[in-house]
Amino acid sequence: MTEPVRSRGGFSQLLRNYAWIASAELLSKALGFAAFALLARSLAPAAYGSLEVAVAVGMVGLLIVDFGLGPIAARAMTHTPARIDSMTGSVPVIRLVLAGATLAAAIVIAPLLASDKSGQQLIVLFAGALLFAPWILDWVFQGLDRTAWVAPAQLLRMSVFLIGVAAFVRGPADLVRVGWIEIAGFAALALYYVAASRRHGQRPGLRPDGESIRELLRESAPVGAGQFLWILNQYLPTFVLAGALAASEVAFYGAAHRIVFGLGSFVFLYFFTLYPVLVRTTHDEPERFEPLMRGSLRATAWLGGLGAVTGTLAAEPVCRLAFGEAFADAERLLALLVWALPIHLLSGHARFALIAAGHAQAHLRAQAVGVAVTLCGCAVGIPLLGSEGAAIALLGAALAVWAAAHRAVVQRIGPMPGLAAVRRPATAAAASLALGSVLPVPAWAAGAIGAGAFATAGIWSEREALQPLAAWLRTAVDEGPA
Repeated sequence: MTEPVRSRGGFSQLLRNYAWIASAELLSKALGFAAFALLARSLAPAAYGSLEVAVAVGMVGLLIVDFGLGPIAARAMTHTPARIDSMTGSVPVIRLVLAGATLAAAIVIAPLLASDKSGQQLIVLFAGALLFAPWILDWVFQGLDRTAWVAPAQLLRMSVFLIGVAAFVRGPADLVRVGWIEIAGFAALALYYVAASRRHGQRPGLRPDGESIRELLRESAPVGAGQFLWILNQYLPTFVLAGALAASEVAFYGAAHRIVFGLGSFVFLYFFTLYPVLVRTTHDEPERFEPLMRGSLRATAWLGGLGAVTGTLAAEPVCRLAFGEAFADAERLLALLVWALPIHLLSGHARFALIAAGHAQAHLRAQAVGVAVTLCGCAVGIPLLGSEGAAIALLGAALAVWAAAHRAVVQRIGPMPGLAAVRRPATAAAASLALGSVLPVPAWAAGAIGAGAFATAGIWSEREALQPLAAWLRTAVDEGPA
């Protein structure tokens, strides 16, 4: 008999799990950056361009295969533990069918996306790697409330990818090998998840259950559609810029957006860790929902604000370090776009609460509002302000999604803390930015001073809440993940 899923340590366990996952994600990001730095130096520009096309196909394909199934299945496991077996047997079946369809589509469109045979083969190989995606079982550990086990997964995949690139890619003639290396990375990821699942008593496999499949498809469709709208919202400004302005403006915007988008993975990881708690509080413990949201909003407002203040004041040296002297002009865009991080952190509470509570349609409508605001913002802002207008449109859309999702939570779930929860962090951010902007010091020093001032304000403002946390940290460091 399947062991019931239980709450395991409350907020302290949430922090511990997130610390493990975020640390592993940071290291995997560093490994991925090193791998693509090696590829950029090993491959000729044309070959590297083919690689970026293949990577894009793989990312879009992964979103298709995911189809929003993960959070729906995890919610079912958390809320009804007896359904674990049907979820672990049905989700891989759906994803395998979607992976096969994605591979078939990639074979058809490869000649349209790449003119040379190597580029076409690379696209097919990156799509072929998705045949292992059904066995990416991070959602199982969400449902079991053992999310710390997800931490080694991406680290393993990127380690395999970096080692493969360093060992087997020497020049443009080795381009196709990158596709096989990608397949090896996905295979290692799948093997890890299957082994870890079995260690926890689960038996993932191809065991279709008709009723579960119908329910999963019905409930995941709006979530999957919401994911597509979210991605569209992130890249619409880039597409509009490409048709309206010079290539250099598009490059500067893309460079700044790449930094912010990369850091955005930590936003997702936080809510990936919080999701099982949201499922419990929206279904079984509604009295805990509002206090949980209030505390989490305050904490993430301070953390997100710290990153935004630092990124705004130190934008120039960050861009130079990441992309070289030619991209120093991207600083003005990074200083704007970096504020998407705290906005996404704050809005994520409402967005993920809607999914956890089974209101995926409301989540989808909130994302649709964001797309509409992005389109209108780009139509007005880009002719007037250029790439800065695109950045402002993206921020406006993020705020619109937050407002729409917040309103939906209040209507469908219950009381939800609003702007009052972030008043102190917002005031401290404004003061820290003003301080860093007027000081006659280099940008990196201004960033450090502004960040220090903001962090000091946060520690002082939240000193009563931090006292029990400090006591917990003294005893939790050596316990490791659950």
